[in-house]
Amino acid sequence: LAQYVKTSIPTPLDRIVFRDRSEWVEQIVNAVSGRSKIISTRLLEKCGELTRHPVYGWPILGAIIFATYLIVGKLGAVIIVDFLNAHLFDPLTAFIGDSIPWDFWRDFAVGDYGILTMGLINAVGTVLPILALFFLILNTLEDTGYLPNLCILSNRFFQKIGLSGKSVLPIVLGFGCKTVATLATRILDSRKERYIAIFLIAFAIPCSAQLGVNIAVLAYFPVSAFILVFSVLALVEIIAGMILNRIIKAEATTDFILEIPPVRLPNIKNLLVKTYYRLKWFLMEAVPLFLIGALALFIMDKLLILDLIQMLLSPIVVSFLGLPIKCVEAFLLCIARHEAGAVILMQLVKSGQLDFTQACVSIIIVTCFVPCFANLMAMIKELGMKKAMFMALVIIVSSILIGGSVNYLMRLFL
Repeated sequence: LAQYVKTSIPTPLDRIVFRDRSEWVEQIVNAVSGRSKIISTRLLEKCGELTRHPVYGWPILGAIIFATYLIVGKLGAVIIVDFLNAHLFDPLTAFIGDSIPWDFWRDFAVGDYGILTMGLINAVGTVLPILALFFLILNTLEDTGYLPNLCILSNRFFQKIGLSGKSVLPIVLGFGCKTVATLATRILDSRKERYIAIFLIAFAIPCSAQLGVNIAVLAYFPVSAFILVFSVLALVEIIAGMILNRIIKAEATTDFILEIPPVRLPNIKNLLVKTYYRLKWFLMEAVPLFLIGALALFIMDKLLILDLIQMLLSPIVVSFLGLPIKCVEAFLLCIARHEAGAVILMQLVKSGQLDFTQACVSIIIVTCFVPCFANLMAMIKELGMKKAMFMALVIIVSSILIGGSVNYLMRLFL
């Protein structure tokens, strides 16, 4: 019978089975899924071509960065955050302080290192409005399909610092979350590319939360502060990549293959939903760390440990970096969350304790300083304990040397 079937049917049985199975799968897919029409026109396609063009793509990127500075910095920090603090959080803090008769518990709640003032209100009243605007911009760039075009635009540039192919993707992802970006480097086939990518992600690339707060801090100064800080960060990333490219043994590079999605107009509902979930993630993950950081500083202050640390670090922070000793608190909070340290700098700027030069230097150091705890754990997972701790030590020392050099040059020429 089997021989009769084989001879009577001209089409091979395996091909018939494969075809019928494919048709069956296609029927199931059509029954349980829907398709939305891609909204893309020739004009949008031309915009996509321009965003990845080797000449026109960079001015477009610069315009997007400047628009982000205006929206997140000027609107978010200078207007919205100041308005909320003046009309909501400052009166609430004063009311709570007046309601607590005991000095210790008043300091614990609304003092300089209070759970509410440094912890909850900093997270909800300062960082949250800034991140809401920043995530709206980031989600818009994602949904329009701009980020893959940015990867293509920056591919040639990354090749100069020893990165190529798939390395572009983790680097760009680092501007969202450095921990996830570090774990994503496992897609790289070359050990050299993995090491360089992990270092650059941990070094001078701010995650989305810190990037938003950094922009907000610099928005209190002329736009030259924003240009100066991010120019320095880009320069030290390039130099670090070139150095690592020279000292690490060369390996075969990977090809860069990336599907380009169509450029489209974003869906407003999707933007709001994505922004909501990203803010929810921030509240669930970061707010507890803000509270823990505030509690740790409160305990260290009461036990005079903070005074001891400030005294020991005074020659570096005050003399070499030219910063007020209060910046030590920002550096300590960076261990938990980098944006928590940046918020301390924002408070110092608003109180007039940081001038133009000090603000630029402090933002550079906070961005380049020791990786946050979650990112450090990811580095240990990918590299091992010894290599990760050595890399973190190099980053700490480099950030201090860079900050001191920038302070010296700015004091010399400005």
